[in-house]
Amino acid sequence: MKNITRVALATALLATSPLTHSLPAQTLNAVSLEVGIQLEKAISADEYHVYSVELENGMGLLAEVQQQGISLLVDVMDAEGDLQLQINRPRGADALKENDFTAPATGRYTLVLHAREGEAAAGSYTLRVTDLVSLAENTRRIMRRELPTETLFNLWEASLTDPGAVSAFVEQHEQQHLIEPIAGDDAHMLVTYFCVPSPN
Repeated sequence: MKNITRVALATALLATSPLTHSLPAQTLNAVSLEVGIQLEKAISADEYHVYSVELENGMGLLAEVQQQGISLLVDVMDAEGDLQLQINRPRGADALKENDFTAPATGRYTLVLHAREGEAAAGSYTLRVTDLVSLAENTRRIMRRELPTETLFNLWEASLTDPGAVSAFVEQHEQQHLIEPIAGDDAHMLVTYFCVPSPN
């Protein structure tokens, strides 16, 4: 008999205050980013390399930084100079940093590449922009990543055009849980519990 793996489904809202980060003087000479761009640059421990991209609210920036011989940080800042995201892992030479950033508002965003504090070595990196994702596509991409099962993703997608999709789904599942197979795992099943919030 298959073992049952129970997974609780919960939604949390996180409120965070952006950190303030002073933009270096090189911001005025920032290189504009676009899909498909690939840049190979040498960088020293005291340099800041600055790039910029225009994003609409909810758009996603997908980029990769392959560092060589130096450990880099990638700071993503908004037009006011507030730090929205810092990518600082993994550490070590020749490590790949994947930048996955969703714009919280429409505007120009700045990417600043610089060495970690205390880094003495010089090195190089390759910056590649793999995609600039529209609001609709980015929302779908995030929901597919966040929802634990294909059933719930399909339900969410159906609810975009059918206001009664969620109510119909709940009526069909009075026990308020799903039991589904796990792809590539014949020994376990995935159990997802869900609840309907009170209207009050």
